Amino acid sequence: MTPATQAAYRKLAAHFYTKHLDGQPPSPKRITDALKAIAGQHRPDYWRRLRNALAYDQEAAGYPDAAKRINETKNPLTRNGPSDEVPGKQRRIKRIDAQDEAKLLDSFIKSGDRESYGAVMVARYTGARPSEFASITIQ
Repeated sequence: MTPATQAAYRKLAAHFYTKHLDGQPPSPKRITDALKAIAGQHRPDYWRRLRNALAYDQEAAGYPDAAKRINETKNPLTRNGPSDEVPGKQRRIKRIDAQDEAKLLDSFIKSGDRESYGAVMVARYTGARPSEFASITIQ
């Protein structure tokens, strides 16, 4: 496991403890009960990632039995195969309609944000994604 993954898992686990354990110290039962309780709020792949993060955190804290119990926890929504209760995937926007683009550009003009206006125009005419902007050179 890479150090970046370990750090991400630690961060996920810490957030889970503060949000779902109501200030009580983590125990295997509290963790698994809270994990099962939020199964309907998340997609199965994220739930599995969260479970892995919690198990890793418990293992790293020196509780291998707790980690094993957490890893053995099954998602109650998918335990017996696909379920209608599993939340649907979020729709991804593939393009911005002309009205939204006009509003965005107008707001940049009003605020005097020339850099953002230019970035939107570069993306519009070249098809470049924002992550590619750093490597754009003009010859």
